[in-house]
Amino acid sequence: MGPGDVKRSALVSRALGSLLLGAVTILGAVLLFRQGLLPLIDAVFQPGTELLSAYRRAGILLVAVAAYWAYVRWHEKREATELRLQPLRLALGGASGAALVGLPIAVLFALGAYELVLFRGFSPALWGAAGVIGIAAVLEELFYRCLLFRLLERALGTWVALAIQAVVFALTHIGNVEHGRAGDVMAMLVSVTLLGLLWAGLFVLARNLWVVAANHAA
Repeated sequence: MGPGDVKRSALVSRALGSLLLGAVTILGAVLLFRQGLLPLIDAVFQPGTELLSAYRRAGILLVAVAAYWAYVRWHEKREATELRLQPLRLALGGASGAALVGLPIAVLFALGAYELVLFRGFSPALWGAAGVIGIAAVLEELFYRCLLFRLLERALGTWVALAIQAVVFALTHIGNVEHGRAGDVMAMLVSVTLLGLLWAGLFVLARNLWVVAANHAA
């Protein structure tokens, strides 16, 4: 094994160790919140089922982001610049994500492939669904792009990291087609791998959690 191989092995080992530490930090903080603070809030304030559910979702988001910030601050010894809010770029990220979904649907409507059968209007319940989707997007981008991709990129370079994190991202979603046929599983793996490449590519350009999460959620 040459000097270059030894150096690369050391970089990969360091990246895997950092990845493990970051994952344990984030998941441990979320677990402490769910098993410790959330039951205490319920016992003391008795907010009711719906409000407690909202506290749980918001709390998990805040705790996960705070844990990531602490990991970056104390382990990597740097400012977590990827957590800075950038309103204009965030809006552009959300708009581009909405366009990726909306434009193909508009084309299909124009071609007659879709037909509007019923329109129920806006429901306040959609705010709850939007909140769940937004929180899930932030948590996924926090782990897969801010943590996994960034650490792999440091050790292996951008292109290799793009490929690895996209495959990992797809494989962890395989449960979404648990009862599907082989063709369904393959279609899901390909589509989610492409999404992993898309969002990691956007992270390379923006280097910002919220921009990528906005595109993901939209």
